[in-house]
Formats: sequence, structure tokens, C-alpha cells
Amino acid sequence: MLLQPGSPLAGSCDGPVETGEVGGTVAAPAGIEPPVDLASLAAELSFFAGYAVFNEQDMYDTYGGMPQVGLEASVGTGEDVRFVLGIRYGAVSGDPFYDTPDFDGSGDARLRAVPVTAGLRVNASENPRFRLYWGACFEAVWMEEKVPDPDVDTAAAHRTDRGWGRGLQLSVTPEWRSHDQRRAAGLTLWWGGSSGKVGKGGQDHEVNMIGMGARLHYARAI
Repeated sequence: MLLQPGSPLAGSCDGPVETGEVGGTVAAPAGIEPPVDLASLAAELSFFAGYAVFNEQDMYDTYGGMPQVGLEASVGTGEDVRFVLGIRYGAVSGDPFYDTPDFDGSGDARLRAVPVTAGLRVNASENPRFRLYWGACFEAVWMEEKVPDPDVDTAAAHRTDRGWGRGLQLSVTPEWRSHDQRRAAGLTLWWGGSSGKVGKGGQDHEVNMIGMGARLHYARAI
């Protein structure tokens, strides 16, 4: 059947015809948000090593600081926010008689610590290959300190005190990422830490691990 121009059946043919060309761009319907970058939500595992310097004068004079190694697991909770869980281990020997003239007590004290952290990091960079994280976390730490026992009149006598501390930590982390976003390396500068008591009864005492430090990390998507 031949359709004449102006016929009701031919009205739809008067305007331009959509061809449905393969490879053409189709705009998202109005009101629909663009998809979130899935790479920013991927779970990651980080390995790191660093060094902490103690702020309290007595801790600094006895130990100076503490080398630490650890692991962190993180997952994106938004395009620029990550939830982080971490665990570290550190150990250091020190001199509890640093203020006693003409007496070298190097190695007579030993401190071990296992800090566990949970917190958030927020990315402030728009560059997909570079991220600048600002972080805050809660920290709980198990501590063990071996010190000379003043109640035993023997040079080799020591006692071992254990306990828990808690505190907060703030950090800034520049991080460089691979093209596929599955690998990253970065440097974290932090301030804060934990303090608490070790020992029991009248022999308990404060161990203040609050300070500042730096650590290098390497991360992979999992």
C-alpha cells in the first residue's frame, strides 16, 4: 500500500529516523547518578614498616623510639572514603638507668607492643593515579615491659609487666597508584598513639607510647 504524505500512518516518518547505530553514545536518563568507580571500593591488603618516636621524656630517654611492622586491610565505603583495620608489632630495648651517672644499663629494659587500629581515611585528591588520604583511627595496644626488679637485690633480676593502653591516631598519607588501580605505594606520617598501665598492684606503672612517626607501605587489591 502506498502511503501519501500527510497520511496518519505516515506521520511518524516525517521527522528524523533514529538509526540505532552500533557504538553510538546513549545518554543516561535524567536523575540517574553516574556509576561509582569500582576500583575505589575494592578491598586492599597493605604491608608496611616504619618507626615511632615517643613524646614523653622518660620514654624517649629510655627507649628513644620503636621500629614497627604490620598489616592493614581496607575497603571502600564510598568513592573517596575507606574503612581501615590494622595490626602492628614493635619491640625495642632501652636503658632504664639513663639518669644514673657512670652506669651503663643499655638493654636492661625491653618493651614489646601490639597495636590494633580501626578508623577511616578520606581521599582529598581528584587525580586517579595519586591519592592524598587524611585519616583518624582508634587504637588499642597490648604492651609488655621487662624491667629490673627493685625488690630483688640481684643485678640479673627482672620482672615482666603486661597491660593494655588505648588512644587516637591522626595521619596523612600520600599514595601513588598503578594504571590498573590494583597496586599502590605510599608514605604515612602520623601523630598520636596509646598509653596505659602495665603490671599489677603496687608495681603497676604507666607506659606512654604517644608520639609521632612514619611508615612506608605497599598495597594490593584482594
